[in-house]
Amino acid sequence: MPSDSSNKEECTQCPAGCLKCSGNLDNIICSECSDNYMLHEGKCIGNCNKGSDAACAKCNRTPGANNRCSKCNEGYYLPDLATDLNYNYICKQCPTYCLNCYGDYDNPICTRCISDYILKYGECRKPCYSLNHCLTCDDSGDFPLCSNCEEGYYFPLNHDKYYQGCYKCSIPGCIKCEGENEYSDKCLECESQYIPIVNDGIIQSCIKQCDIGTDNKCKSCSKEKGKCGSCNDGFELNGGICYMKDFDIEAEYITLRENELVKLMNCASEFLEIDGINYSGYPFTYFNMEKPGVHKVKMKLSPYCSFPSLFKDNPFLKSIKFYDNFDSKRISLMNDCFCNCPNLEFVDLSNLDLSNNHCFMNFFKNDKKLKEVHFPKSEIHPSYIYGMFENCESLTSIDISSIHNDYASYMDNMFHGCSTLMSINISSFHSYGYGSNILKGIPENGRITLDKKIISVIEEELPINWVV
Repeated sequence: MPSDSSNKEECTQCPAGCLKCSGNLDNIICSECSDNYMLHEGKCIGNCNKGSDAACAKCNRTPGANNRCSKCNEGYYLPDLATDLNYNYICKQCPTYCLNCYGDYDNPICTRCISDYILKYGECRKPCYSLNHCLTCDDSGDFPLCSNCEEGYYFPLNHDKYYQGCYKCSIPGCIKCEGENEYSDKCLECESQYIPIVNDGIIQSCIKQCDIGTDNKCKSCSKEKGKCGSCNDGFELNGGICYMKDFDIEAEYITLRENELVKLMNCASEFLEIDGINYSGYPFTYFNMEKPGVHKVKMKLSPYCSFPSLFKDNPFLKSIKFYDNFDSKRISLMNDCFCNCPNLEFVDLSNLDLSNNHCFMNFFKNDKKLKEVHFPKSEIHPSYIYGMFENCESLTSIDISSIHNDYASYMDNMFHGCSTLMSINISSFHSYGYGSNILKGIPENGRITLDKKIISVIEEELPINWVV
């Protein structure tokens, strides 16, 4: 019977679950609890509530036990030890995926798992056959290992012990592959409707040859599985395979060693033919040349490829010819395009529309074996042409009469170091821009074709025996 501060006795109801209590209104202390409640520190805690939705399955009704829980429902347990022994009779939830467990308050040990999980060292783990794309596995060790993956997937040889799933083969159309880790793999087998493209004994890509539609190569399929019967426009049929008719570039690359890894250019080709073998369907920047010698290569440039430094620092490029498959607006800058190509001998630009190109600076700089260059006949009006042929030590003649220098501000060192250059046609040069040494380093005799307006300006640079 609690009393207030004025010592006036008054009956007040005990809290819920409390059968007997004492104290005052500010501090009611329970001494006995009703069913499904347990006494703890003067309060009745509603822990022992039997039923399917409750943690407790059986309550202890022994006098003095205050209806504490004596048995827990599935997925719960009574801790063996606890800091406060009163809590030994409160059910605590087992770890995830565990149906039965035992142990102290902070470290329960599982004895039975839910379906699709296996018991390993007191923990419930998902078996590896149920993980990502794994068909069969070995669960006998500390960490389950996948032994067989679904088609198109592989289990890394150097796997993380905590990872048990399979990774997808990186090459589209590949159904069997292997790899040391999750970042690199090699294809061993292509799907039946795909054709493997092999280089140096390794499958580089799996090409599906008969996808019909305007966006694909095949117009119709043949009766032979995986092969085309006819091709869409822009492709031609050869052995059941549709090959692209139009290439952007024909080039030659020279290698001196077996299995030389050749950088084709500083941008990916979306279509490729090397020594007569088609490698379409896979973008290439590098290619492994199995045998030494000269290799004939045809390429289709990706739309995002730009021309500045496109072949810069390429030691393998021997010759190159461009076709008229480019919008002139795409070729606005060509600076350093062939700079530092030590084996480059021949370049044909005659099919290109270079009317929008503004820059030829260092175009062929340091190409010491360059012997022949063909420019288009249509007019070109660049702003920067300095260093254009600097140190081209094998060039004997050059005709750049289509290049007009009316907008060119910088022309210095254009032919500096061209020690074999005997004939120059710059007949469209009408003014003399900033810089000097345009002709420095050329031989002492030869022929130069100039516009009359510039002869008096530039003749002081001419070697003594040159014929104008």
